[in-house]
Amino acid sequence: MQLINLLRRELGIPSKWLIFFGGLSGVSNACLIAVINGAAETVSNKAVNWRFTLLYALLTGIFFYSKKYTLDRSSEIVERVVNQVRHRLADKIRYTELSTLEKYGTATLYARISQDATIISNVTTSIINSMQSAVMILFTLLYVAAISMASLVLVACGLGMGISYYLGYSGRFAQMWQTVSLKETVFYERLNHILYGFKEIRINRRKNEDVFRSYEEVNNATRDYRIRTSKQYNLLLIFTQVFFYLMLGVILFVLPKFQQEQASSIIKVVTALLFISGPLEGIIFSIQSFANANNSADNLLRLEDQLEEELKQLGTKRLPPEDERNYMTMGFDHGLELQGLSYQYPQANGSGFRIGPFQLVVKKGELIFITGGNGSGKSTFMHLLTGLYKPSSGCIVVDGGEGRGGTVVSQLNYQQYQNLYSIIFSDYHLFDRLYGL
Repeated sequence: MQLINLLRRELGIPSKWLIFFGGLSGVSNACLIAVINGAAETVSNKAVNWRFTLLYALLTGIFFYSKKYTLDRSSEIVERVVNQVRHRLADKIRYTELSTLEKYGTATLYARISQDATIISNVTTSIINSMQSAVMILFTLLYVAAISMASLVLVACGLGMGISYYLGYSGRFAQMWQTVSLKETVFYERLNHILYGFKEIRINRRKNEDVFRSYEEVNNATRDYRIRTSKQYNLLLIFTQVFFYLMLGVILFVLPKFQQEQASSIIKVVTALLFISGPLEGIIFSIQSFANANNSADNLLRLEDQLEEELKQLGTKRLPPEDERNYMTMGFDHGLELQGLSYQYPQANGSGFRIGPFQLVVKKGELIFITGGNGSGKSTFMHLLTGLYKPSSGCIVVDGGEGRGGTVVSQLNYQQYQNLYSIIFSDYHLFDRLYGL
């Protein structure tokens, strides 16, 4: 599971005390069953055994402290993990290129850093409760084995069939939750059109209605797919739970008819099984939360790997981010020259929009206006000039000409060149297609 991989990568070896108290919480909970059954026998004999009373109080105290320690410590650990991942992602994003940011889209990055990280943070309690419940169920089954081996065999068969039934469909549902995540990302994109394009849609009613209709379609499609996925998932979980009740019915109604000697222990077995029915149901119905968290962990790991790969490709071409030369400013005394500078947007079919090549000399102190119609490439040119885009061909030379060699701007000194600029870009929002036509 990617969630486990994420936690293991961030934490390394889990805390020994966390494992100890998590196991102690489950064991003490299971031991309470034996104490309750023993005390119930003394009550039926009209006698009070103070030993059971003291054991009950002691086990309750142990359960309270160990469960509190486990939940508190695990919350600290998971929040630290989420904080570390968010910090690393934001750190990688700020050192990557503008073209990389545009390739993945702000909606995708925002969904991963906010939504996916929050899902992992919120599932902490469910994970710890499920682990504690699993330990408690294990020791309860050992207690059942001590009472009636035949009952244990039936319980193992029932749980085995339920688990097998679930695992048979788990891969399919993992893919469905991944699709839900992708639809949520598209939803964020449409929502951004309303938020960041507010001025444009507020001033044009036809565009306003068209943008909202697009948002509504995505929102409704996400809702319908979530409902359909949840219904199928609920059916799977209910069937898994039914196996438990069928097994309980066999123990209660069928087993005594074939093994009369088991009749006296049936009450203890049924009491123990009813005691674990709540934790077992909690584990079953928390599987969906685990699936969501696992999908979120997969999204975070995949995004971080992609950004890391982008940075590795850039790392061989430019100075390391921590290099002090990145804080220096390139000398600028005379002007700059664009020599065959061009840029082409990447596209799958290789026919992306292209500008250039540019031949331009700009002298220091000149006031320059860059003019052109919509879509003519003014913003792309400014991104290229300021180094936000790296050229597909050509170069920029600072303080060259008139017998001066000048400084050629390369990957190793681009940051020093960019430190020359103070920029103000417009906040115009670019929609993904032409709305309102």
